[in-house]
Amino acid sequence: YNHYAYGYALTQKKSPPLFLALDEMKKVLSIEPRFAQAHQTMGWIYQQLEKKYPGQEPWLEKSLISFDTAVDLIDSTIDYEMYNAVLLNKGYSYFLLGKTDLCFSTWLELELRQPVWQNEKQQFLFRLFFIRASIQQKFYDVALDQAVLAQTLDNISDENRKVITTLMATINFVEKEYIEALALYDRALMLHQKIIKGSNKKQQMLNSPASKLIVLRMKMLTLFAMEKF
Repeated sequence: YNHYAYGYALTQKKSPPLFLALDEMKKVLSIEPRFAQAHQTMGWIYQQLEKKYPGQEPWLEKSLISFDTAVDLIDSTIDYEMYNAVLLNKGYSYFLLGKTDLCFSTWLELELRQPVWQNEKQQFLFRLFFIRASIQQKFYDVALDQAVLAQTLDNISDENRKVITTLMATINFVEKEYIEALALYDRALMLHQKIIKGSNKKQQMLNSPASKLIVLRMKMLTLFAMEKF
């Protein structure tokens, strides 16, 4: 277990030496192949390797093998939080691979287990990606439920609120709830203006045009659809 403790400590560094941490996990598993935490940590390391060295190896596929092994070894009723953590990471690997059907089913299982989140940032990111996976799978009711839950978080930024509001508006547009969509696009534009007023000139130049044009375009499409229908 010394190899695991050392390898895990390496993953907590600001710039973790990923290959060294991976070697430590492999040493652990050569001694105790049923050590679930090592499989889980190895899966996380593979995810980070994909971020740092994208496409050089099938890192995400390797991460899923590690997460699947961890799931098989964990008692989901006893090691409740660890099982939830594996589901969270497993769904993210599916999302990055574009397998949103498997991502959706994995994260739906996680959501039904009512996980305890480490902090609001972790919960927000989960709900944001779950919204996107739900939209891609056309489970718009689930996407809206997740958006509402994300909006109730206290410490999310106005930028993140704008993103969630825009997604909610788009869902309503797809569902032909045009009046609600229009109101949400207007709210997103108000948040955009608030963000711009509170930022410096450099940030305004970087953030202003593209995101505003997207929201305005969708607002115009909504107005057109309201006239048509």
